[in-house]
Amino acid sequence: MNRLALLLVVCLLVVQPLVVAGATRDPNFRASVPEPTLFPGSEQTVVIELVNDPDNVDNEAITARQVTVEARAGETPFTILSGPRFLDRMVDSERVSVPVRLVVPADTEPGTYEIPLTVDYVFGDGNDEESDTVRAEVRVADQPRLRIVDTESDVSVGERGTVSVTVENVGSATASDARLALSAAGTDLSFSGRETASRFLGRLARGDRATVT
Repeated sequence: MNRLALLLVVCLLVVQPLVVAGATRDPNFRASVPEPTLFPGSEQTVVIELVNDPDNVDNEAITARQVTVEARAGETPFTILSGPRFLDRMVDSERVSVPVRLVVPADTEPGTYEIPLTVDYVFGDGNDEESDTVRAEVRVADQPRLRIVDTESDVSVGERGTVSVTVENVGSATASDARLALSAAGTDLSFSGRETASRFLGRLARGDRATVT
């Protein structure tokens, strides 16, 4: 019985799983964008989440100190309005939101773009500055965008007349049931005695034009 019990104890010890603690790694930054959609012809703020975390979830990142992050245009068509942002310290798995103000040109093609961010920091016992580049993925949406491209009028001061307005869809998607609304800038102008007037444009595909009177 004693020998049998000893064998059972030995077997139990052999099959116990071996637990290995995760390794400590240098700071490792990654960027993501919870709401990545941008629109052509607009000035927007996109919130980029920066995290200090190794690729292997079992590992632990060393704390990064004096962290500064700056978004750049890179190969994107955007204009970045925000400057560098000082984040101070970022410990392992810490996530920080970085708002970036940018301009999306009106002629930006829809699709996916990567905004590069330069991350400068110090870690370990020394004071040598390290620099990494991470990329945040955003998406420019397909959408219609209407622009007045021509107007003609035979209206003279003190008289009645007509105004013709030509509208073009300069966006990247079809506009359905589009309607043009005009409003008078003051009391010296009216539309058949009213302050506003509207005309139905209908369906305008990309590049299509419609003229209303």
